[in-house]
Amino acid sequence: MLCAPQVSARQNHSAAHAGDGIYLDVVVSPTSGLPVSGLQLEDFTLLDNNVPRTITSFEAIDGRQAQVEVVLVIDAVNVEARELAIEREEIKRFLKTDKGRLAYPTTFAVLTETGIQLHLGSSRDGKAISALDHSRIPKRSTGRDTDRGATAASFESSFEGFAQLVAEERERSGRKLIVWLSPRWPMHSDPQISKQLRDGQITLYMVDPSGTADLEPGPEDIPVNHTRPADTATQSGGLALHPGNDMASAMRRCVADARAYYEISFNPATADRPNEYHQLEVHVAKPGLTARTRQGYYSQPPRAEKFTAGSEQPGEAGGDNNPPGAAPADFSGGLQFTPTAHTSFKSTDHLIAHFELYEPLLTEQPKTQVQARVKLVDAQSGETRFQFAPIAATSLERRGSATLAVTADLPLAQLPKGNYIVEAQATDSAGSTSPMRTATFTIQ
Repeated sequence: MLCAPQVSARQNHSAAHAGDGIYLDVVVSPTSGLPVSGLQLEDFTLLDNNVPRTITSFEAIDGRQAQVEVVLVIDAVNVEARELAIEREEIKRFLKTDKGRLAYPTTFAVLTETGIQLHLGSSRDGKAISALDHSRIPKRSTGRDTDRGATAASFESSFEGFAQLVAEERERSGRKLIVWLSPRWPMHSDPQISKQLRDGQITLYMVDPSGTADLEPGPEDIPVNHTRPADTATQSGGLALHPGNDMASAMRRCVADARAYYEISFNPATADRPNEYHQLEVHVAKPGLTARTRQGYYSQPPRAEKFTAGSEQPGEAGGDNNPPGAAPADFSGGLQFTPTAHTSFKSTDHLIAHFELYEPLLTEQPKTQVQARVKLVDAQSGETRFQFAPIAATSLERRGSATLAVTADLPLAQLPKGNYIVEAQATDSAGSTSPMRTATFTIQ
């Protein structure tokens, strides 16, 4: 079972490239056929909300030399027993392609009603993976509706499992292709998840064993702030395929995206308010070719002024003023939860709090030392219910980055029912303290 992600140094877009640029993996292909290599920078045009934007870097990637991992997800929540059996057999057939010699390291995960079960490790030996014991994959609960109508329980299980898997894969290096075998798995439309997908170089693919898009949930079945399965995949730059029983061929098509692709970057627009959505399009000046990549990003307001020694930190609502001469860490965003669909939870739920700290001096020498402190407070009495040990930011540094990603696995099982506040604050070796950041939730 996946636990709270261990935050460590990463070599993907957000870690391998310093600065605030956005990096995109772009696959170019004909209407039907394999990805095309050999294109140049001048062949590409990038539109941001229909406005041309300068491509600041360009690299053609040979997938045989790139670091790529494939994650096959077996859905035991949203499929019937017959479809689940087909999924298992089709995965085995895919793994035995080319005598079991896989193009990229591959692993698998299973979505169940209790979360994601991720097989540890990955391998290029398809026969070895196929020989693993899959008998523990549970059947779909008979207590749930068995028709194609979406249920609140399946939506919740799907999103929670998805969020857990993204949090885990985000910390791995290289590009990740997640191939999800399911007729439906609505994902919560959340800027934090979108950022994790982009930072982690994660592309999603939906392979539908039902064989038809007509059985996807309609708009009236999708909860507010969720997207359809096909939309979720294509928005990440992946594919939504409906191959019916021939899922092995569809999986091969998804994995083929890594054979040849292009990495481009650009400087994102700034916004007047947080999380302003921008639509992206990449066009190729070659007849018959189409570019596929992430379809958007959430723009943010300009960063606060970087205060250095001798400057004075202005006050912020809800926070303390820092003394003159301080160079404090500050928050680049508010507290976020995984799962983010609700703010009301059961004591048996697995809840993770996320926040990021911005400390410009981390990119300089000598580096400022930063500590993050997190605690849970009873919203009614103000009493501290749980105090986390101070989190030393040195273990969270990402090469060339001034931002620290922090997660805290909240101990809901240890808390009585009621309303709670998560408080997060940072201190640094300059003797300054960041403004307090808070988020509220309820245990039913």
